[in-house]
Amino acid sequence: MLGYEIKRFGRLGAYILGRSDKTVPLNPLAGGQTYLAFAQVDSEERLLRFVELHGFLEHKKTPKPVRRKADPPFELLPEQADGERVKDLLEQALRFREILQWNTNRKERLSEEAMAWIECLLEPEGLGRVYLDLGPSGLGPAGGSLRPVFKPDTLLNGMLWQLALAVSSGKHFRTCTLCGSLFQVGSGSGRRVHAKYCSREHRALFHSLNRSKNARAPA
Repeated sequence: MLGYEIKRFGRLGAYILGRSDKTVPLNPLAGGQTYLAFAQVDSEERLLRFVELHGFLEHKKTPKPVRRKADPPFELLPEQADGERVKDLLEQALRFREILQWNTNRKERLSEEAMAWIECLLEPEGLGRVYLDLGPSGLGPAGGSLRPVFKPDTLLNGMLWQLALAVSSGKHFRTCTLCGSLFQVGSGSGRRVHAKYCSREHRALFHSLNRSKNARAPA
């Protein structure tokens, strides 16, 4: 069976592992909104769905998921099976979520845990590399381009770059009253700053549920 699975290793905790030696080419950072999808991850089930769509987060290169002939013995380290620790990834998603929520309403400080996480990111390890691209036609009489290109070394680092751009550009986010998902509001989003729902469908469904609830209430 292709894809990924969550496997538990006793005291070592849960890890996401690949279930196949086949890979599918993809561009997980396309569209510039992957960081927002990751910020919605708040459970093992959602994390697994995210990895199924976008791949591993912390591998330096996209690894080939491992096809294992049998369940690994208890003492086998998950790292030997190209896995990623579930607890760590859920904590990363929580920090993304905290920063986006703080960016919309900067009346309170970030938690100490979030601040410590940010300070670790400021260590001079880098997120990847930046290079210049001339484009297909180069520079000549017909024009061309000379543009900087950022190439992250992991999916997580690419999403950190997206997160930093969102915060530094003043984007705002709110939590949907119906489903609890984060969504962008204000300029460039198509939604007013004080919007309460992530979509028209959820707004209509919320009011429909309220009408049904009121109709069932005793007089």
